[in-house]
Amino acid sequence: MTQHRSIPRPAWLRRWLAFAVVLCCGFFWPAASSLASGNDIVILQAARFPIYERIVASVINHLDLSPLPSGLKTIAPLQVRRFVLDEAKNPRSLRQDIEAMRPGVLIAVGTSSLELAATIADLPIVHLLVPYPEDLVKARTDITGIGLAASPATQLSLYRQALPVARRYGLLLGRDEHSDRLAAAATAAASEQGIELIIQRVELSREVPETLERLLPAIDALWLLPDRQVLTPQTLDVLLLASYEQRLPVLAFSEKYLAQGAALAVTPDFEAMARRGAELARLLVAAPWRLAREGKPPFVEEPPVRLEINQKVADKLQLRPATEDLPAARGNDGREP
Repeated sequence: MTQHRSIPRPAWLRRWLAFAVVLCCGFFWPAASSLASGNDIVILQAARFPIYERIVASVINHLDLSPLPSGLKTIAPLQVRRFVLDEAKNPRSLRQDIEAMRPGVLIAVGTSSLELAATIADLPIVHLLVPYPEDLVKARTDITGIGLAASPATQLSLYRQALPVARRYGLLLGRDEHSDRLAAAATAAASEQGIELIIQRVELSREVPETLERLLPAIDALWLLPDRQVLTPQTLDVLLLASYEQRLPVLAFSEKYLAQGAALAVTPDFEAMARRGAELARLLVAAPWRLAREGKPPFVEEPPVRLEINQKVADKLQLRPATEDLPAARGNDGREP
């Protein structure tokens, strides 16, 4: 019977093999660990408001979590982790936890979520439901998202089609940089679309009633844009009631104003917004350099929108919006002011 004896290895060879194993583990293990965290998609939700819950559920439903098509990241499918900022005992600790995870992308839902996420360097971010993202994004080249209001050009185009008889639009704006940007965009859109636009500026919200009194007799419709100096709970009641008394329609940028008495609103399509947010998140996990390469910092996409009508107010004002060519238009049973 043949006997097999193991051949002893020299001490120097055993030491060399042990070193090689340690070297290989040291080379590949950090990379594997990094890839595992890089496959995470973190959703940071500001609070459990119904609209946030709705958007987050829809984003998760639309996320493509299949393994990425190229590179070492194909070893595992994408993972989703969700946090609610309002429920965190210590937001600073939550920030540190997210930073330590090094996710492939963070989806920030709500302003406070973007505020926290934007303090983490080198983290690709997609923001949703943030009214004024430009105040937070600054010069970051790895943050993108979808705006909360349609551009003035998009709004005006839909209103002009729905109410062709309205040729003179009135607009109240403040005097800060955000208001200046709105004024410039609205003026350009009105000029291009052949609309006479009368803009009145106010320094303080208490100036709104007197300024509005001068503006209303000169216009066919009052146009609301997201201006923080003009739209406060107190001034909104004044704007809606005074316009209604003058038999003038109020044209808004959010569905919530329909319930308060606006006649028409160009509102975000939240389901389509969530779908696009999921697409952007997938894109940034696969190619986080893409935004910087395309030179679009800060990059905010215009939201998909639809036109909604407060039918009760429209009937009271004897408006007959021409919506035949606007497939996104739909009625909304709002209440009168």
